[in-house]
This record gives sequence, C-alpha cells and structure tokens, in this order.
Amino acid sequence: MYLMRRRINHLRTLELDSRDVQVILNLLDEYPTAWEAAPRIANTIRKQMEKQEMKRAVCILLFNEEGKVLGVSRKDNPDDFGLPGGKVDLGETEEEAVIRELREETGLEITEITKVFQHSAEREYWTSCWTGKINGTIHTTEKGVVKWVEPEMLIQGCFGEYNKLLFESLSNKTDKEFEH
Repeated sequence: MYLMRRRINHLRTLELDSRDVQVILNLLDEYPTAWEAAPRIANTIRKQMEKQEMKRAVCILLFNEEGKVLGVSRKDNPDDFGLPGGKVDLGETEEEAVIRELREETGLEITEITKVFQHSAEREYWTSCWTGKINGTIHTTEKGVVKWVEPEMLIQGCFGEYNKLLFESLSNKTDKEFEH
C-alpha cells in the first residue's frame, strides 16, 4: 500500500497518455477504497482525461427474472444489440447520463444506480456500466428495437469486446458485490 500511495502522489506532476490513464483507472477499480481515500487521484485523472479529450460514455446493465439482459439494437441494424446507453454530455455527471439515456432509449426510469464496471475496450470512449432498479414499461420513439436478449447476443454485437469484459468482470464478483 505504501508503494501505491507513493506512485499515486506522483500522478499530480505527470503528463499521462490515455493508455496510462486507462491502466490507472483499471487498477483503482480493483481497490475501490482508493477512490474514497484519495479524492485527489480521481481529480487528477479526470483532469488528464479532459486534457486528452478522452470522451466518456455510460451503459446500463439490467437483467430480468429469466437471466436475459435488456438490449437495444443499433438504429441502422435491428439485429445488432448492445446495452442501453450513450455519451455523457458536457456538464453532465455519469449518473445523470444513465438516467437520461435509459429514459430516452427505453422509456424506463432507474433508481438506486450503482457502477459495476468501466473500461475503454480499446475505443475512444471511457465507458462505465451501471445497474439499478427499474420502473415503468418499455416504450420509446427512437429507432431501434428494445427487448430482453441472451447475454451472448451482446457479445456478438459491435460492442462485443466491451460486453465480454463486462460479463467476465461480473462473473468474478460475489453476489454481495453485485446485488442488482
């Protein structure tokens, strides 16, 4: 832990490239208390991400009683499913983006949101995945199909690499760590 703190203190003076930032964020996610114990770390990384214009996005992972995942098809391909979500708007928090994106794409409301995963999956967006409790019925005016799908269908879609990493990460968590 001492070595980790020493390295973290040097972050404030370093110029990091986006790959460095991704590695650091992945490591910090393995030690959730580091975010709470050292808010300067998170602030430094956020500033580095903004400086490098690393874009942020969110997605929402929801399971039904049968173990299916809520999927949203691409607007131009009704057979290519991903998780509901999208870009985080300027000045918007990730939590606000989760609520907005889910409402826009599915008509559902979400409460008790919890971050369960984040990664770039070698794309230009740093994407965090959230879950929570939903209310309402599915209805939307956006193009695309919204339906409950098998998790494998998401791995086959255009965001398959990210979804595969997400599901692998969740399979390593205990039921207590992932209650939704």
